Amino acid sequence: MAQNPFGFGMNWRSPLELAIRIINWTWAIDLIADAGVLSHQFDDRLLQSVSLHVWDIARKYSRGSSANNHRIGEASGVFVATSYFPDVPDAARLREQSFQILAEEIVAQTYPSGATREQAFGYHLFVLQLLLAAGIAGRRSGKDFPPGFWLRLERMFTYAGAIVAGGPPPFYGDAGRWLRARTLAIRWPISRA
Repeated sequence: MAQNPFGFGMNWRSPLELAIRIINWTWAIDLIADAGVLSHQFDDRLLQSVSLHVWDIARKYSRGSSANNHRIGEASGVFVATSYFPDVPDAARLREQSFQILAEEIVAQTYPSGATREQAFGYHLFVLQLLLAAGIAGRRSGKDFPPGFWLRLERMFTYAGAIVAGGPPPFYGDAGRWLRARTLAIRWPISRA
């Protein structure tokens, strides 16, 4: 927190990065909370930083990146944070807003089969993890998602299982482009030092 002050540097450019950071912090804090190693001073600093993260994400939700997995990530971050840190300013409203985004986007960004509209297996797993984190946070905090959310999440797991049933997942969509670019980079390094 000290090395990444609010609003300065690359660590504050992407709302998705902020959301992923908040999810990671929340799970890490939850894992060590009972150990008695966190001070009240740290708690105050953490709440201030979480509040800034949530505020910054919620004011600039992504509106259109391909299938828009960024929006799922951002809403997951806000939902997890406001579920775990109810003292964040305006937490109830932001939690409800992120809840609605997630309930809508899980349907908008996936097919009934459970496959994501991003059509790349890496993105499928990425979005699946974010939705699962939000779902767990919702259940643990008494704000469970509707049955349709859980059904679509189950189908996403089923789809992922079917893709890897015969071995490593195939590279398709953006994953295929990444693999081809990576392969070319390995074959043709920029420098031959």
